[in-house]
Amino acid sequence: MSDPSPTKLRLPLQALVRRIVTEVREGEKAGWLILHREKYTLRPDFSLHYSVDPAIRDFPLEEGEEDVWETSEMQSFVSERVEPLREYREALQAVGADPEPNRMLGAFVWRVAYDAALAVEPRIIEQHIETLLQDLVGEPPEYKAKVWLAGVTLAEDTLHISNFLEEKVNERMLHYAHAFHGGDVRFSCIAELRMRARQPFEVQKEVDRLVTALRLFRLGSVSAARYQFHSNSFAPFASLRSGAQRSAVRIEYALSLSDAPNFDLFLNSLTSLLPSTYTLPHKEPDFLSTAFQWYSEAMLAMGPTEGMIAWAIACLEALFLGDNSPTELS
Repeated sequence: MSDPSPTKLRLPLQALVRRIVTEVREGEKAGWLILHREKYTLRPDFSLHYSVDPAIRDFPLEEGEEDVWETSEMQSFVSERVEPLREYREALQAVGADPEPNRMLGAFVWRVAYDAALAVEPRIIEQHIETLLQDLVGEPPEYKAKVWLAGVTLAEDTLHISNFLEEKVNERMLHYAHAFHGGDVRFSCIAELRMRARQPFEVQKEVDRLVTALRLFRLGSVSAARYQFHSNSFAPFASLRSGAQRSAVRIEYALSLSDAPNFDLFLNSLTSLLPSTYTLPHKEPDFLSTAFQWYSEAMLAMGPTEGMIAWAIACLEALFLGDNSPTELS
């Protein structure tokens, strides 16, 4: 990028936004920019199974409509009406020749044009400028993550702890216009997390450590049945949805309001020390990492109870015997 200064970048981006909005309005008046009315069905996501209240999703389907700008028509608008503009070339020059800023500018153009066509409020369209500037100068965006948890329930409707919120499920959380099909998801509550991160894998790591903390706070088979995260960013992979491998829920516990202070302290003290599948492992495993691995197997692995007992014993051996011990517990 030639100049990452927000002040010098903002002016050409503002000019480009004004010109895109003008082109959209001219297309509407001339009749060649046409939105299509699309019907959709708002229905339950039948892949979600809420263990606390299985009947919560028993509600009728709802029909709705929305305006859609067809992708092929929008591509023609961008290539024929926006890219030849002087304002676009100046914005392209301002962000620089590197491929990544160019891709983000392209995503920005599409978002501005689409929102203008759908008559989104001008202040929201202007906010896209700030989002792109944040991306271009390297400021970490705020991510919002949602995690469908198994193995822990709530005694309250919502529970605020540190920088995340856990909540019971209500009907609207299970109501999707376009349901995600990722296999059956069996869960008992939902956690919402906010954080700033430079890379998406940092969010995945934080979610992973949150689940680990919940598994260690009390004896429990806590796992993430599904998670998703989103940020207001034009960078690749700013949004992600992932399903997790199904695990056994052998032991379940409940969190209440009285647990919040202790769990907050637990998170702030230990989260950065907890293992994660999104960090490089130590070259030599130590007794703590080995113990945690066996503990997780005992809590989550499918199979007979005898296997759980064997893994639990292996966990205790690792904890009490330490590193490089040739002996076994008896």
